[in-house]
Amino acid sequence: MSADNYKIDVLKELSTMQGIIRTIELNDKDRAEIERLESEAENSVLMGLCKGINVGVREALKRKNLVGGLTDGTMQWPRCSLIKLTCGSELIGEEVIDPAKIEECKQRGDIVVGEIVFYKDKMGKMKEERDEMRVQILPLEMPDRLGPYAVVGSPSPPVDSYIKKRMGLDTKDPKLGTILVGFD
Repeated sequence: MSADNYKIDVLKELSTMQGIIRTIELNDKDRAEIERLESEAENSVLMGLCKGINVGVREALKRKNLVGGLTDGTMQWPRCSLIKLTCGSELIGEEVIDPAKIEECKQRGDIVVGEIVFYKDKMGKMKEERDEMRVQILPLEMPDRLGPYAVVGSPSPPVDSYIKKRMGLDTKDPKLGTILVGFD
């Protein structure tokens, strides 16, 4: 399949997905502004814990094509883990979506807050190296819909507002969200 055909296929699939109201192709100026806004957001404290790294958005920005998608409450989000907590290169916690695994973590004595698990044996590292701790926001997994070469990120609030403004929309509607899709 040619790159042009793949682009057409991804754009067509996005336009037919439940919960995606509208899309906009983003240019190099948009890419630079999104990168700047996301970097600023990453330097803020996320989840009341530490600075973050939005892996999904960063990976989408590396792709040749970049599309913003406007979503509503009917969007069918993939059921996958989207958050990892790291300290340096070590995993100290993560989002766990499997109820059986959550129960196993509780039985083991890990700290479970909703679907976020903090691994008991890593808590010391979290205290000792707090400045090295990061919240990683992972890409949304959608290969069945968008193919293996597309990366879908969940933007920070400033990037969400930027994408909505580029679409000419009121950014204050809490029912509307955005995704960022990058693909080659």
